[in-house]
Amino acid sequence: MSTKEAVRIEMLTPAGSVGSVETVGATEVKNSFASVMDKLDDSGVLAITKHDKRLGVLLSAHSYDALVRRAGDPLASLRDHYDSMFAKMQGPAAAAAAGRLFGPGTALGVKHSSSTKKVGRTRERT
Repeated sequence: MSTKEAVRIEMLTPAGSVGSVETVGATEVKNSFASVMDKLDDSGVLAITKHDKRLGVLLSAHSYDALVRRAGDPLASLRDHYDSMFAKMQGPAAAAAAGRLFGPGTALGVKHSSSTKKVGRTRERT
């Protein structure tokens, strides 16, 4: 492990609050990956820096799992919105609007036999 005193920065933590996070230099990550992983295991999160500028953040598996759980399902609100719209399209008002738009007795994609024109010659089956 490095004999330098640990430098800490304030940043948003996986818990969702601002906290003090230990930094580790990019060179140390490259040269001493095992010791960096030990630090990560102890702290849960490390900020990787180069020339005192934060380049990235390492999260332990536990911290990552907590972050994902806190975020929830990213598609839940879209799914709820879709289900609501779909339910409205199944009601009598939507059926009446479709009838006004396409004419009575028409289904989407299906034409009345009286309006169907034959195009080209038909082949006889043998």
